[in-house]
Amino acid sequence: MWYNRCMKSQLIAISSVLVLAAFGLDFSVEKDIRYSDASPRCVLDVKWPVGVTNFATVINFHGGGLVKGSKHFARWPEEAAGKDPVAFVGANYRLLKNDKTGETATPEECISDAAAAVAWTLDNIARYGGDPKKVFVTGISGGGYLTAMVGLDPKWLAKYGHAPANLAGIAPMTGQMTKHFNVRKVGFNDEDPQFQPKIDEWAPLAYAGGKDLPPACFLAGGRDVEWKCRVEENELLAASLRSCGYPKTEFHETEGNHGGGVRPSAYFLRDFVMKTCDAGAVGRFADGERVLFCGDSITHGGKFIYYLQLFQDLRHPGSNVRLINGGRSGDTARGGLNRFDRDILPFKADRAFLMFGMNDINRNSWKSAEPSEREAAARQNAVDGYRANMAKLTERFLAAGIKTVLMTPSPYDQYGVFEKTNLPFCNDPGLASCATAVRDLAAAHNLGLVELHAPLTQLFKDHATDYHFCADRVHRSSRACRSTPPRGPPTGWATARR
Repeated sequence: MWYNRCMKSQLIAISSVLVLAAFGLDFSVEKDIRYSDASPRCVLDVKWPVGVTNFATVINFHGGGLVKGSKHFARWPEEAAGKDPVAFVGANYRLLKNDKTGETATPEECISDAAAAVAWTLDNIARYGGDPKKVFVTGISGGGYLTAMVGLDPKWLAKYGHAPANLAGIAPMTGQMTKHFNVRKVGFNDEDPQFQPKIDEWAPLAYAGGKDLPPACFLAGGRDVEWKCRVEENELLAASLRSCGYPKTEFHETEGNHGGGVRPSAYFLRDFVMKTCDAGAVGRFADGERVLFCGDSITHGGKFIYYLQLFQDLRHPGSNVRLINGGRSGDTARGGLNRFDRDILPFKADRAFLMFGMNDINRNSWKSAEPSEREAAARQNAVDGYRANMAKLTERFLAAGIKTVLMTPSPYDQYGVFEKTNLPFCNDPGLASCATAVRDLAAAHNLGLVELHAPLTQLFKDHATDYHFCADRVHRSSRACRSTPPRGPPTGWATARR
């Protein structure tokens, strides 16, 4: 029994780091905003997280071969929908041939509309609280073609005072990277076979050698069921961009056909957004990423880092992800600040997970329900100092260009039956106050947050008599867990069971 509980606590730590999102958010939606007077179709919808600032935004262009379709938001993983602090824009654009209205447009007008919608978002998303430096563009099929053209050929955004470099990234989904077949057939009356590839100024592939291009993530369904040549075209463009000096270029082939590939591609889209900028949620590890875990003895123990590395290597062999243990026994947030230059920066991490609190809280001052004046002052000073030092440490990481993820502190087990003297208020309200400070800090900087304190605290409460946590009430290790109850009532037990 106790072994299962210990394993469960370790699994919570692992799954918390891998989790897509922790909390639900409120979103507002504004529809049919006119971004251009060129056509009644030049409207877009915006959906943004309420009470969040500096969030990332994902613009989506619908599919339909540039001859049909209507605006909608980008598909997002179901587990993260409504939870990630990310805004979404869905835009219409003029069609080459609109059977409903009889309206027609030139290829230039279609792409120009897409560029105008992107420019509107760059110019206006700050009014909703978003960061214009965190704007991504995606689209499926014909929308994927528009995404690539706007993101790679600078002349389209230049018309509106912007450039591809202003975008945080582009993620065409199953788009045509040669000259789009309907651009040829409808736009230029080209009667050559549809699958005869053509690369000219109307083909995204023509711009692989351009200057100052954004990070890119090319997505397609399986090559055995995808539209002919789509997978190969996307793979070629991704390889060409990397060869031309753009290492932040990805290509992912998923299961599913032309439309069915969108659902699995949504996970790659989300991960692309999360690892490209600080988008307020935790993305999966990127190939070649160096990830530092910075904390106290709970981090230094290394078990959850070991399990994470094992998971990564087995699930994604060859990803070359390196997880680095930067914990130090007895450390605090202030200690992390003091050793930052000599003991943290040398690791050259791309991303860092920060978890402190157990040694910051001044544990011995949380013994009684009615603390003395001296104890009350010590408690307040500890919480205030933790909040200030965590803020300074986070700012140091961000200033160093290290993508930062905050973790709420692991809890003190004030609920279990152990011989070790209990501090029945150390976790609640003690460390719980630190967890609140971390959540506030993550929200203020729009950083990814791993919620460790709440689920582990609940596990402690639910299984207080199973003797499965360490006798020191601080560290979780199977070697220190008990399989038999202690003899006689432990010190502080009556108070802990209040």
